[in-house]
Amino acid sequence: MASVIEDQDKDEEEEEEEEEEEEEEEEEEEEEERRGGGGEDQDKDEEEEDDDEEEKKKKKNKKKKKKKKKKKKKKKKKKKKKKKKKKKKKKKKKKKKKKKNLQLPEMYIKLDSE
Repeated sequence: MASVIEDQDKDEEEEEEEEEEEEEEEEEEEEEERRGGGGEDQDKDEEEEDDDEEEKKKKKNKKKKKKKKKKKKKKKKKKKKKKKKKKKKKKKKKKKKKKKNLQLPEMYIKLDSE
């Protein structure tokens, strides 16, 4: 349960970071517009830089998603293993109890015969 809350907190933090990055980009664009464009060459360079930044962001996001997916898979596997272990323990306990119950009547039979 706590892990779900932690995951939600992490998601919220990531969203906030993305929003901040977008705001910074918008501010930079507005500032450039105020200064005025300095020719086509400059525009092309800026477009290339923007493309590079977008590519980096995509890679970063892809990496984050992959990491998150891996973590989730690991967590699921751990949970499954824990559940299996618990089930095995319960089964063992039940078997032990059954064996004990079978031995009790034998004791009573022995006592009665004496």
